Amino acid sequence: MKGPDMKSPTKFFVLLASLFLACVAAVSAPAQPADYSVYPHLAGKLDLAGENMGLAGFPLWGDDYFAVCNETSGLMILQVSGDTLGLVGSIDVIGQEKDIQVADWYGFVSTSGGLAAVSLAVPATPSSLGFVNLAGDGDRQLALSATHAYVACGSAGLAVIDISNPSGMYV
Repeated sequence: MKGPDMKSPTKFFVLLASLFLACVAAVSAPAQPADYSVYPHLAGKLDLAGENMGLAGFPLWGDDYFAVCNETSGLMILQVSGDTLGLVGSIDVIGQEKDIQVADWYGFVSTSGGLAAVSLAVPATPSSLGFVNLAGDGDRQLALSATHAYVACGSAGLAVIDISNPSGMYV
């Protein structure tokens, strides 16, 4: 999985998703430690319909994007630009969305029915790549390794899914 270059951070964002609202706090690395003007401040907010269950940030072409799972509106791609937060794209997946993790250009979404793989290569038009049905219930917490997804399936235990080929995932 790729992430931002943390050797020389100048600015990064924290996305807070809660019931019906997403907020972004901007955090900068100050030139002088005593410069309090660049410490966390509200950079923007966006009202969202439905309960936001999960979120993940991912860098694309130097911009700041976030993927938010929403039980009502599906998977939504948000972008931070300056002090604004906007909806860039969205896609519905099978079942109610519970959690999301991002690896490279892929979003993996655990839902009430299983695990969905979504291409995030074009943020304005995310596309479905594959889906694996999973038994069980619960919040469907999700974790990723390089080639596997781990989904908590409540009474059915832990599901381990091979995600090395997102279009052909299997348990």
